[in-house]
Amino acid sequence: QRMEDSHTQQLGEMQQKHQAEVVDLKSKHSTEVTMLNNIIRKAKRWFPMLEAYLQIESLCKRIGFTAEQISVLLAGKALNFSGSLYSEKHRRKFNVENAEIKVFSDSTKPNQLFLCINRQPIVEWFKEQWNISKDRRTLNPKINKEEKI
Repeated sequence: QRMEDSHTQQLGEMQQKHQAEVVDLKSKHSTEVTMLNNIIRKAKRWFPMLEAYLQIESLCKRIGFTAEQISVLLAGKALNFSGSLYSEKHRRKFNVENAEIKVFSDSTKPNQLFLCINRQPIVEWFKEQWNISKDRRTLNPKINKEEKI
């Protein structure tokens, strides 16, 4: 009985110690997150283009570019690309061959960047590709049946 009571007491003490450590870690984590958010807020204020770069980076990831390709694009260099690109709006991939992908800025829209394929904004390019594929399915119902398989 005494051994069991001693074990129960030790277990209780360990649980209390563990709970105190968890509370301490949560507090430290919250403080660190707040500090990092403040740094990011300042960086965005000091470097207005940072927000645009982060948005383009996120878009490039969602479309399907690799980290290396994104680095090239964010450095302002053109990327010669062949492969498939994913459109979230159309929920599908579109193939592209020998296209020049580049990030452009527009003086009429400060602090904004635009991802372009052969100098065409990617949103327009995806829409154009969607319309082309839609026309193909309409003209040739056999293609539509094959795509569903």
